[in-house]
Formats: sequence, C-alpha cells, structure tokens
Amino acid sequence: MVRGLWQPPWDTEHINVLELIAIYLALRALLPFIQAKHVLGRTDRSVAVYYVNHQGGTRSLHCLKMAQRLHFRAFPRLASLKAVHIPGDLNQAAVTS
Repeated sequence: MVRGLWQPPWDTEHINVLELIAIYLALRALLPFIQAKHVLGRTDRSVAVYYVNHQGGTRSLHCLKMAQRLHFRAFPRLASLKAVHIPGDLNQAAVTS
C-alpha cells in the first residue's frame, strides 16, 4: 500500500486530478515490483477510471495531462494498465487510511 497527505501545491487540485496523481505516484513507487506485469488500479473516482482506461479524455485538460504522464510512465514498463471503479462505501482501504 502507498499512501500520504497532499501538500502544496497539490492540495488545491481537483479531486479527479488528485486521484490520477495518486495512481501515478503509486506506480512510480511500486514500479520495481510490478515491472512487466498486468496492473489493475482500484479507485472510487469513475473519472479516473475513464481517463486511465481510455488513455485520456476531452473534458478536463488537467486530467488529460495527468493521464498522459501516467501512461508515459507505465508503458513500456508494464504489460498493461487498467482501472476499475470501487464504490466509495466499499473502498475500505481509503476509509481506514
């Protein structure tokens, strides 16, 4: 598990951007252990799921840039990267952190 608190300048970002940043930071921290593997990210933000699975989107420039950065980091290091939605009330890891 990777976790932490948002510090400036990130603490003013939109929650959807923060969720993509969290996925990026987790990948960066865990990359030595997950290289060449299929990775499934679980998040309670459906927008983050969309941007990861579609390698971007058109609604938010900030989310698009973060998704591009995330995928640039992931490929070619990972076999694949996908995300699934976990409803907030079932996201026990977020609740207990």
